[in-house]
Amino acid sequence: EAIKILEQPDQHFDVVLTDAMMTKLGAEAVLDWVEQHRAGLPVVIASGYTDTVFDPAQLKLRGARFVQKPYEPGLILGELADAVAARRKGQTG
Repeated sequence: EAIKILEQPDQHFDVVLTDAMMTKLGAEAVLDWVEQHRAGLPVVIASGYTDTVFDPAQLKLRGARFVQKPYEPGLILGELADAVAARRKGQTG
């Protein structure tokens, strides 16, 4: 469903926040789609899984940010704000 919204050309997004494990489409698939269709749009991925299941270092190499669950609201808000600020400066990750 999120991809359908992201596909709408008249929609503007500052950042994508997604969970690592979703029922239909995982976060890496969302990241793949964003890289192909909305290059430069920051992606923040949240997960309760350990890094043995999900590799945050690989995500960072691709420009995505990773937040381990459970997290405090201030932490996720900070990551989102940092991702948007980095995009405005022309950086990723």
